[in-house]
Amino acid sequence: MANALNITTEPQRFNNLVGATVNDLAARAASAPPGAKKFAVNKTYFDAFQNIYSLAQCTPDLSSFDCNQCLSAAIAGLPNCCSSKRGGRVLFPSCYIRYEINLFYNETAVAADSPPPPPPPVALPSPPPPLSATGPEASTRFQERGNQERKLKMWENWNSGPNLDKLIDPTLRAGSRNEMLRCIHAGLLCVQENALDRPNMASVVIMLGSYSVTLPVPQKPAFFAPSTVLPGTTSTWTESDQSRSASVPCSINEASISELYPR
Repeated sequence: MANALNITTEPQRFNNLVGATVNDLAARAASAPPGAKKFAVNKTYFDAFQNIYSLAQCTPDLSSFDCNQCLSAAIAGLPNCCSSKRGGRVLFPSCYIRYEINLFYNETAVAADSPPPPPPPVALPSPPPPLSATGPEASTRFQERGNQERKLKMWENWNSGPNLDKLIDPTLRAGSRNEMLRCIHAGLLCVQENALDRPNMASVVIMLGSYSVTLPVPQKPAFFAPSTVLPGTTSTWTESDQSRSASVPCSINEASISELYPR
């Protein structure tokens, strides 16, 4: 069943967000502990005017495996009926999935029956873009280099085994260890060298909002070695631990350099 109206703003992003959300709901509903109701709801921000409300539910007689299989089949049917629609649902005898841009479930009743909600998404700063700096902008260049070295050092520390003592400032360790490590993990995924490996924002929201999603191993972050012209030389020096070089000095007006002797 589909809503008769279409999404007119960024329909592909809307479809992607619906897909990511309902897949996460299916995992949450299927993983309900024994005796608990197998359902989950979600409210996801789409834009300044609209949210996406979604719900997944299985009948209580299904095992976790069968619930997940049933909901996965229902989700697979959503694109056929409801692509770019403002709402849609797929109903099977033992499970169903539904989403709308309007609230369609009783939030009070759901809160009473639901397990504790996942932690809210944490806003991650975007990685600073590469800067080209010369002359008076040198301090900006060195600050950027420092940021890159910190990203690289954090990745190296993570790669050797996540350790909060190495990754987190001591004044910030009062919170949940798992939440901090998950935020760092997601942040490292967002600054990987290959842009195609970086998750989109919808995926980041799911990563930070649900512990049922397994995060991939982050690859090495992007790093560049800026260069600048040395005063009084014809070539450049490179900010790299591996190489530092400069040509033989010459005069600024390209004339030969005189050898000066005292009288």
